[in-house]
Amino acid sequence: CSRFLSLSAMEESLKNVLENVQKEVSALENAKKEHNAVVAAQQANLQAQRDRLQREKEELQQAWVKLEQEKQCVTKNAHQLETNVQQLDKKQAEWQAQKTAEERLLVERRVKEEKQFKHEREKQTKALQETLSNMKQEVAVLEEKRKHLERTVGDLGEVVSLDVGGYRYRTTRSTLTQFPDSMLGAMFSGRHELPTQSDGAVFVDRNGQYFGIILDYLRTKKLITPPLTPHLRKALLLEADFFSLESLKKEIRAAKVEGGRGRGTVKSYSLYSS
Repeated sequence: CSRFLSLSAMEESLKNVLENVQKEVSALENAKKEHNAVVAAQQANLQAQRDRLQREKEELQQAWVKLEQEKQCVTKNAHQLETNVQQLDKKQAEWQAQKTAEERLLVERRVKEEKQFKHEREKQTKALQETLSNMKQEVAVLEEKRKHLERTVGDLGEVVSLDVGGYRYRTTRSTLTQFPDSMLGAMFSGRHELPTQSDGAVFVDRNGQYFGIILDYLRTKKLITPPLTPHLRKALLLEADFFSLESLKKEIRAAKVEGGRGRGTVKSYSLYSS
């Protein structure tokens, strides 16, 4: 009879374990879907940025073509003016015998026109060169911004492995930096070089059982916990304070605490550990 009762208890325990495993698998699938949605949104945003840069590049190319056309027009006018100067020179040779006041006036006028034209041509050439130089600088700045954007998007999508008190977690750098003023936001902002273990994981010396709740909050900005006992509430407040997550501390303080003096459990978050 005792053997039968033991087997029944074991069977019931196995059923409970199976249900927990199924719940964990379902939670993992939901987390994967959320992650895929975030990645898709980031990729769409990156594509939009690339399209915008391509449009700006095309606009710059069109402006360059317009400048080339204007330059050709100026060159054509210069040739025409040179032809006019040659004609004036020919007339000057024909009129040299007369030496009249009218000829002298005409020569002075021609010289004045030549000076004015030369001055205008130099002025327009200088303006075109300055415009071309400014456009080249703008293109270089836009190209640098595009490269910086590509590097930034790539870094935010980087997968990070964590070892929190012996519990293994995998997430993205963008999740860990959701709150830039937090400790995790500062650690994974890219400004600091973090030591890693032989497997590439970053070690954090905190309670790994509670870190799953912290990670869920970074992903969803919502407090998701098992029944919140006084002990669990106190432990989560300590973790939130350590990681400098002020908004999470407010959520924990506002959450309803279940009755009893038990320590609470976070077994449902073991699905995040390896």
